[in-house]
Amino acid sequence: MRHRLRLLIASMIAALALGAVADAASPRKASGGELWWSYLASYDDGPGSIRLDLNRYRHAPLAEYTHLLITGSAYASSQPGGLPEPADVQRLGALSRNTFAAVRAVVPAIFAGSFTHGGEQQNYLYVKNTVSSKARIDKALADFYAKACPGCKVRSNYREDAGWSVYRTFLFPNLQTREFYREQLKAIGFVMPLAP
Repeated sequence: MRHRLRLLIASMIAALALGAVADAASPRKASGGELWWSYLASYDDGPGSIRLDLNRYRHAPLAEYTHLLITGSAYASSQPGGLPEPADVQRLGALSRNTFAAVRAVVPAIFAGSFTHGGEQQNYLYVKNTVSSKARIDKALADFYAKACPGCKVRSNYREDAGWSVYRTFLFPNLQTREFYREQLKAIGFVMPLAP
């Protein structure tokens, strides 16, 4: 899915959904020089929100983290384009953090970001691949989702992405999106790269 920011629509979405993604929208500095930021964009089939560590771009790809795990769950929503209900944002954020913790407990992993769109939240984690990585991840996720989100529709995909192309071309905002959010990015101290 390619970014296609439509400035007017994104502005309207931001105005409507700001309350729904307020927790995720504020930048958060964490240890290790991370800079977490969320943005809204318009896609062919509706609005979506991406949350990512912007500073990860400067170091991606990391040679040992060659495989991408995309995992998440569906949620109920009556919001425009399937964005989460304001009351569900905290739960989804906690579910995202706890999903990462469950995976990291069985295999070295880096949380690259999440995509919330159309009634689904997908988490993007880069993991070190070993012969037993996928089996350990599958078991950890099955156990985790059974306890943390019983009855949830869950989806996971595990594939090679040694160049971190999904992070660099999907999660990381394209030039048009960075231009749209220029002042916000400047205010949080993010120096925009010229590419991608």
